This record gives sequence, C-alpha cells and structure tokens, in this order.
Amino acid sequence: MVRLLAIAAFLALVLTSSSLFGRDAAQLSSEQIIALARLDVQEGVPEDFENLGPVQGVSCSRPGYFASVATVEEATQNMKISTVREKPSANAVVAATCNFQNKVDWGRNCTSTIVCVGVAAKIDYSKQ
Repeated sequence: MVRLLAIAAFLALVLTSSSLFGRDAAQLSSEQIIALARLDVQEGVPEDFENLGPVQGVSCSRPGYFASVATVEEATQNMKISTVREKPSANAVVAATCNFQNKVDWGRNCTSTIVCVGVAAKIDYSKQ
C-alpha cells in the first residue's frame, strides 16, 4: 500500500511539473500562440522600451525512468510561454540570459537546471 501511494505521488509530481515550469503550451489560447510566435528574445537592452517586469523559464534534468536533460532551448521557450501568460502586452524579452545550475533542486525535483531570466518589454518598433 505504501509503495502504491509513493508511485501515485511520484506520477502526480511528474504530471504536474510541466505546468510548474510553463511548458504546457497546449493550454495557450490562439491569441497567446500568435503572441508566442511573434515574441522577440534579445540579450541586449534597447534604448527605449517599457519595462513590464521580470520573467523566467526553467529546464530540468532528471534521471531514471522519466529521464530528461536540461537545455537552453527549452528554458528559453518556457520563458517565452511564461511571458505570454503573465505579461500579455509584452512583445519582447530583453536582457535575456541563462544560467546552468549543476546542483540538486529539491523544489523542482531536478538533478540540475538551466534557468533563463529576462525582462518582459513592450517595444515600439516603429520608432527604431
């Protein structure tokens, strides 16, 4: 019985972890999907933009049966998904950077993570 409960808890964690990291693009509206496709990610910072606040995305490495490897691409995509969900008026993420963390993250159940952060921004491209 205890083993069955442990397996159920593990499966619940695995099934919900993708939504915790912003990876569940299937739940985006059609407007959000279009915004995601148009969202510009920049490492630099333009002269003139509206700062809408910080955003982040995570990619997680996990060993075992549900093994996965953290990638910058996945963390960047998760940052973009978080941006269109949390900052719907953003059309860019500026000052984007990613960091590899080679340590166990018990909160996310990861053996290592890549975390990308940036600033959600509204840029008027007609002025540039």
